[in-house]
Amino acid sequence: MKLTKNDILRIPHLSALGFEEGNFIINGVSTDSRTIKPKDMFIALVGSKYDGHDFVSKAVDAGASAIVVEHKWAKLNGEMLNSIHVPKIIVENSTLALGQLALQIRKKYKIPFIAVGGSNGKTTTKEMIAQILATKYNVLKTEGNQNNQIGVPRTLFNLNAKHEVGVIEVGTNHPGEINYLCSIILPTHGIITNIGREHLEFFHSLKGVSKAEGELFEWIITNNGLLFVNFDDKYIKSLSLKARKKVTYGINARKVDIKGRILSINGNAHPLIKIMPKGKKAFEVVVRVPGLHNAQNALAAIAVGTIMKVPTSNIQRALSLFQPPENRMQVKQIAGVTVINDSYNANPDSMLASLATIKRMKSTGRKIAVLADMLELGDKEREMHALIGKSISRSKIDILLTYGTLARIIHDSSFPKEKMHFESKESLVLYLASNLRRGDIVLIKGSHGMRMDEVASSLINKLMQEAKG
Repeated sequence: MKLTKNDILRIPHLSALGFEEGNFIINGVSTDSRTIKPKDMFIALVGSKYDGHDFVSKAVDAGASAIVVEHKWAKLNGEMLNSIHVPKIIVENSTLALGQLALQIRKKYKIPFIAVGGSNGKTTTKEMIAQILATKYNVLKTEGNQNNQIGVPRTLFNLNAKHEVGVIEVGTNHPGEINYLCSIILPTHGIITNIGREHLEFFHSLKGVSKAEGELFEWIITNNGLLFVNFDDKYIKSLSLKARKKVTYGINARKVDIKGRILSINGNAHPLIKIMPKGKKAFEVVVRVPGLHNAQNALAAIAVGTIMKVPTSNIQRALSLFQPPENRMQVKQIAGVTVINDSYNANPDSMLASLATIKRMKSTGRKIAVLADMLELGDKEREMHALIGKSISRSKIDILLTYGTLARIIHDSSFPKEKMHFESKESLVLYLASNLRRGDIVLIKGSHGMRMDEVASSLINKLMQEAKG
């Protein structure tokens, strides 16, 4: 990554100080004074829990060659600003400046960029796409789920001349966010995994979710890009109606460009899919991640790989070796107990998908669901938690263990063979560790804010210690 003086001065700013003489190159951009290297630019971001302006001096002392600060801070700290002898950009909003700098990098490279959005499965789908494309291309991808107005620019700062394609995840919990991210990414291709009941506190309804996620398709259509359209989802199908360039795929839909058919699901809930691209030879793919919803994610990735001319054998091999991202349907077998760590996040649709997966898994023991609150559901929160509770019996769950204020509603609405509610994660883990038997399957899931990954990691550690004797 390199930014010239001209690149920097192209971003919207109120004033630029110290740029009068000579040319210089910025080799990196950092928002953390602890990671600053010589010839880096430091951007002072303002967050809910921190203010990067408190670390401007440390960044300069660490070798920052230029800084970006907000006008409000500069106005109150003029003496300090004048004492800093590196070029300075003063902006209205440093987070927007971060995005604009990333845009300058993006514009330097005329390569395909695939933006991946959707309510559920976008990180897994993004990783599947990247793994397939990486068998043929040098791929820049979003690391983890850095899919917001800070994470996306950070990914783009890693873009260089060696990259041949970008795969970028875009997330939202407020209207307008995806449109903004697209204005930085300049995606040439777009895919929305599905439309589900996410962030209802802000979007209010499925139509609201569809409108927000649909900003991706709207941007792609306006800029004459290519859509990958999940025809199994009526909302996504509707969002694509105006598209001139699109590739359709689906498992249940009939008239699509790339058709998938579930041939079987093994005892670990791994799907075997027959892929039938229009006008091409059919082939089969084994998905080594449990759940029918992951068959849908895999089909999306296969559609991208097919259009990007990745050989069939590469697609098959990439998916056969695929491992899910951290805390997303990660399966560990310890001392005869199967732990499914799906703790990264939860909404009603992803919760139902996980319960459907454990229902399909073969077990010689009991099936245990450990569920926590689903957050950001607004005035639908009681209704949605009751919905999950009522689904427990249909999911063939033997034991339900819940944690959290809202998860109490799941507990009260369900009728498994056994159920128990816990007031602390510590007591929940202790109960689990002392009551699990060989052959049991344990699903752990809840919204990110509930930090059920702590339950999963504590349980796994206790099981491993017991296994060692």
